[in-house]
Amino acid sequence: MEIVDYNYLANLNFRSSAGRVRSDIRTDLVYAPHFSASFDVIPEEIFEHLRTLVKAHKFYASPPITLESPKRSGLTRPGSILDPLNRLLYQVLVDQIAVDGESQIDRDNVFSQVLLESDPDSEMFVHASDCYSKFLDKIERAAEDSEYVLEADINSFFERIYHHSLVNFLSGVCQDQQAVKSLSQLLFVFTQKDSHGIIQGVFPSDFLGNIYLCPLDADLKILGQRFCRYVDDIYLFFDSRKDAFKRLGYLCQYLRREGLNLNESKTSIKRSEKLVTKDKAVKDLFDEARKEVEAQEILSKDVSYGFAGEWEDSEVLPSMEDDSGWQDFETRAVERLFDYKVENKALSDVIDRFCLPILAASHSDLAVASSIEGIQRRPHMSRDYCRYLASLAKRDDAVAKELGDLLISDDIVYDAQRMWILAAVLQTKYHSEALVDHCIRVLRSREYHQAVRALACIYAGARGAAAQRRIVKQYYQSEESEYVRSAILYTSKYFPKNERDTCITSWGGHSVTNSIVAKTVKELSKRL
Repeated sequence: MEIVDYNYLANLNFRSSAGRVRSDIRTDLVYAPHFSASFDVIPEEIFEHLRTLVKAHKFYASPPITLESPKRSGLTRPGSILDPLNRLLYQVLVDQIAVDGESQIDRDNVFSQVLLESDPDSEMFVHASDCYSKFLDKIERAAEDSEYVLEADINSFFERIYHHSLVNFLSGVCQDQQAVKSLSQLLFVFTQKDSHGIIQGVFPSDFLGNIYLCPLDADLKILGQRFCRYVDDIYLFFDSRKDAFKRLGYLCQYLRREGLNLNESKTSIKRSEKLVTKDKAVKDLFDEARKEVEAQEILSKDVSYGFAGEWEDSEVLPSMEDDSGWQDFETRAVERLFDYKVENKALSDVIDRFCLPILAASHSDLAVASSIEGIQRRPHMSRDYCRYLASLAKRDDAVAKELGDLLISDDIVYDAQRMWILAAVLQTKYHSEALVDHCIRVLRSREYHQAVRALACIYAGARGAAAQRRIVKQYYQSEESEYVRSAILYTSKYFPKNERDTCITSWGGHSVTNSIVAKTVKELSKRL
């Protein structure tokens, strides 16, 4: 299936889209340094490679690598990573329709994924914490003027988006019909020819998911319904309990026609005063800590309410850290907030996601013990805990050792936990022969997800002795996964020059992905 026409693609500006991919990578649900490095060092070559394949009618879209990530309930959701060519094409196509799509969103009532009018930093959206703060303000105002509120959450929203409905909506509002057509075909391939669902955790999907509910927003507005929405979290406000239940029935019926259902455990009708008390208390709780952080400029933009932070990756291009200008920041208010989660476990995720980046920036080890324990007891927060621990492990091998020992232990359930532990250790120079040997065993075992095995081979190749590197290199011929093979090729950046050149020459032509990774390794070797 030909996804996109060459003449159309050749006229598109890929630079902005490549920049957005680089920004988006920092919040990926799957850590793939051998892919992210490509966008850091050879973005122009990725697009040129894409154009060359399209011109020769040899570009084939492919499904993403998908890893099940735990949710708070213990259930899982799919986190996906696309290879560089498919990811860039997905971003480029959505960028062509983004302005037209944004114009259809009711910004008086919808606060999620606000498209930036000017985007010099390639962030695509207004920062999530700013948008969510306005969302909470709207909830508070609306609740004060009503008696009842219906809190509605859509079950497995991204997994159930119906392509036909999405494409029909886009076709009716977007001028670039070629982009809509190509996007429709691309989504179909990503879901392996299933007409439902879009991949989660990337900018284009965030945008498409947000506009998918625009028809519902319009219908509610026509009905004169007071409401506000953040992605698939919808709040509707009423003067009577009877009206709330009537609207709940309407909402269930409307969503069912679109193949969607409400999440019973997260959908409820309650008195508005309870909502005001709950949300206002939460908001007020953060104000003191936020003011403390902003007054000292501890962080530039990451003072966020309950959102996963950006992964700070020093594995691709290690930064030369200079602590000479480090300040002893005052974090008493942040520490009080951090301790408060013991009293209110319902807010623990929100508090951790707010506090951990601040504690990391101030080099505080306050949360080391709770984060190590949290990886085991609260696996859905593993990325956040590992992000914090990685920042301290760069300066303290004892923290890195705790992470390594945890990985080797039997206390880990999900591959997503293993992946983020490995991602954290890769940010350090920590070396452990036991951990290298364990990583080689992981690489060889099909019991682990390929996202974990890829990182295991990178650690073993980076920190192992010559004999261990040789094992990693020789394993390439036995490996069936193209994803893991490309990671082994990427690992050659740690090898002596003659070994690295041999790997690039021998393996660089085995696949499109390998070709990109080989060029990436060549460029990285010049910079390191």
